Amino acid sequence: MAEQRNGEWRVLDVPHMPRDAKTDFISYPTCLGVATLACIRDQYCIDDRRLDAAITGASKRIQKRRLWLGNGYDRYRQMCNHIAVFEMGGLIEYWKSNPSPFGKINCELKDIAASMLNNPEFWTGSNSGFHAISGESYRSTLMNLKPLIIDDMYSPRAPL
Repeated sequence: MAEQRNGEWRVLDVPHMPRDAKTDFISYPTCLGVATLACIRDQYCIDDRRLDAAITGASKRIQKRRLWLGNGYDRYRQMCNHIAVFEMGGLIEYWKSNPSPFGKINCELKDIAASMLNNPEFWTGSNSGFHAISGESYRSTLMNLKPLIIDDMYSPRAPL
């Protein structure tokens, strides 16, 4: 049973847990939990201050502790999984529509999208080494980040 503590859902909580285990047993369950709550809220049009506070609080924790990043040799695969969960739960749109508290994660996700678009070989190529992600994961992650990418492409620029 997961324990909720400090805005995190911990499936396993052991002192001195290795970082990659924290990704599997704390970060991913936290991302999945907040995305599930957001999805339920949106799907069933639930208007509840406590639910909104839980989603916002956990989202801020994800942003502050950068729980959406993976760890270890498969960090990019884990990051792509987290981004997929965020998109399925509607969190990317939620964070985008609330830039004040979530500006940092919006900016970091935009940077990931820009890196993927500008240097796909780094992410999927034969020279990527052990951290390479599959072509399918690459394409789906870009699709999941599309709401953040589109706005940047079509946002008005300051005149030169």
